[in-house]
Amino acid sequence: MVLKEISHTTIELLIDKGTTLTSDEVVAKIDLDALGVTGYVIEGLYSDAEYATAFDFSKAVDANTNIYVKLVEEEKDPQPPVEELPEQEPSDEEKDETPATGVANYIGIAIAVIAVSSIVIISLKKKNA
Repeated sequence: MVLKEISHTTIELLIDKGTTLTSDEVVAKIDLDALGVTGYVIEGLYSDAEYATAFDFSKAVDANTNIYVKLVEEEKDPQPPVEELPEQEPSDEEKDETPATGVANYIGIAIAVIAVSSIVIISLKKKNA
């Protein structure tokens, strides 16, 4: 197997007459990094430069034959996942000093308003009577 030509989308190989190979053997012999082809992966092995016919490894190579290796851009991960950080307790400087108001506080206020209102109403009735 002899390397004939390299482009950013194709590697052309010459297979000598009588050579028996499998697609896995051809792919294993192609070192893209050593060839200076980065950012690409092998998509398929073809018998024509237009990638219309997949190379048939089941047939004997009865003449010097070209294999066209189709390269495609390697898919890039969108962005690495962001590692979620554990929740941290706020420091003393960051803590909110305002008191928490809850339902219990509103009930207490309502009772106080009712009590004061009742006292005022009773006082007014006694005064008017």
